[in-house]
Amino acid sequence: MRRTILAIILGCASFASAQTFLELSPLSGQSQSNGFAVSPDGSRYGGTSNSSNIWPVWWNSSGTPSQLTSSSGQGYVYAMTNSAFSGFLYSSSLEQAQLWSASSSSPTDLGTLPDSDRDIAHGMSHSGSVIVGWARETGNTRLRGWVWTSGGGIVDLETAGSDLQASRSAYGISGNGLVIVGFASTDSGSRFCSWTEILGQWEVSVASNVPNFSSRALDANYDGSVIVGWLTPSGGGSRALRYAGGTFTEIISSIPSRATAVDDSGDIVVGYYEPTTTSGNHAFIWTPDGNVIDLNDVAVVPSGYTLREATGISADGSTIVGNVHTGTHTRGFVLKPFVAVSPFSIVTTVGEEFEGDETSVSSSDNERYSAFNDNTSLECEIEVEGQFTVSTANQLRFTVELSVARAGLAYLHQLYKFSTSSWVNGVGATAPLVDTTATTTRVSDALGFFDSNHKVKARIQFSPINDEDPSLDGWLHSIDFVEWRKLG
Repeated sequence: MRRTILAIILGCASFASAQTFLELSPLSGQSQSNGFAVSPDGSRYGGTSNSSNIWPVWWNSSGTPSQLTSSSGQGYVYAMTNSAFSGFLYSSSLEQAQLWSASSSSPTDLGTLPDSDRDIAHGMSHSGSVIVGWARETGNTRLRGWVWTSGGGIVDLETAGSDLQASRSAYGISGNGLVIVGFASTDSGSRFCSWTEILGQWEVSVASNVPNFSSRALDANYDGSVIVGWLTPSGGGSRALRYAGGTFTEIISSIPSRATAVDDSGDIVVGYYEPTTTSGNHAFIWTPDGNVIDLNDVAVVPSGYTLREATGISADGSTIVGNVHTGTHTRGFVLKPFVAVSPFSIVTTVGEEFEGDETSVSSSDNERYSAFNDNTSLECEIEVEGQFTVSTANQLRFTVELSVARAGLAYLHQLYKFSTSSWVNGVGATAPLVDTTATTTRVSDALGFFDSNHKVKARIQFSPINDEDPSLDGWLHSIDFVEWRKLG
């Protein structure tokens, strides 16, 4: 595994998931493939298989390709659900947006906008009920964004405002199908924009606070609150961009880069950047800690392979699709970069254990580990341990899902730092009455939280916010899920 640092993430133990790299094979008789899309559940992938011809294909979880057209239909897959795919088919004079089912090789033509000769489907909602893309008008280069719904067919996405030119394009859509993203041309250049459905009409919002001349939005998270793409500074090139809460963040501000996809939470962004002027693009991953990681620094891949682009990400952020150069060919790839572990041990260190064991917290399923408070101190403390196979990590993330049986309690989770033999505070707050997730991430000092045998340790403390009568009955403190996760 090669290392080149640009950034960071985290790790886990006894119920463990391993990092997985999968090369997407081309169809028989072809030499190259491209990965452009991943299903929301991360189990299927879409793109192309090509040599002299380019065929739209999808791959199953083993990387086996299936052609989506007959021998006469060349094209691309750019977006997908768990069971359907969208993209386009083309001939020498026409490109038409298509919808395919995994169970059938016969596509559904999504229709065309009037006076267009090129209609490209680029994004799908998770359900597949809304598809977006763009069309090129016949005889010129003007683009028109469009939206397709199963009940309404294909509709032109209008722009609004006196300074807006006719060109606009839709590249992506939120998982819930309510926010479309792309760009609209203005008097000052093409601008990052979104469309939101209001009373049956798609209303455009063009970003006025993007700091540079040209920008484009490529993807959105599940509810459309986080949008990613790129901008072009005045000096040229491009810069990967993330928009959330009215604020734009340049993910990589100093070198050419583009953000291509974001997970449902909006917390994980993928794309590609150019580390030098001669080495070509490298795929990256970004996390909310502000860290950008070159995927070539954390992926275990065959010698000579370079991950060039990350083009898609699953809903939960665990599965990335993109393109790798093998040294001789371009191939699509699938990477599950995170290594996660659940506890091999869970014990009550303050209070009294009621029910459950380490298997109770290996998944978020309402099967809980629970303990009563101590009768004297009224406090409860639960300690968990996990173990990785190696102690490498650019970033370590600890997640706990917890609840309590009565109001008026507080919680605090802590991570044990073996390098200093001390407990380090994570998240603390009022303890919730329903299962709630709390997460702590360590970055620059992540390796300090592993012992020499790759073990990790944490504890969750509960205590009354106000003084309580010790004669009150005991109450339960419950843990539903615990996980450590690392990248690297």
